[in-house]
Amino acid sequence: MLSLLGGIIAFVVTAAIFWACLPRDGKRYRLADTAWDAYVGVAFSAGFALSVMAIAFGVVGFIG
Repeated sequence: MLSLLGGIIAFVVTAAIFWACLPRDGKRYRLADTAWDAYVGVAFSAGFALSVMAIAFGVVGFIG
């Protein structure tokens, strides 16, 4: 149960941060075109992967 809730929370937080980093009014997020730009994509991928695996682990725990 705790893993399922943690996965859902991690998914929502990662999706909200991703949504906040999308371009608006012709402006990009402040880490664009810097040395950290590549790490942002890795962090989003890791956040979504972690949340999906936690959700899957929680669902398997419910099943048996």
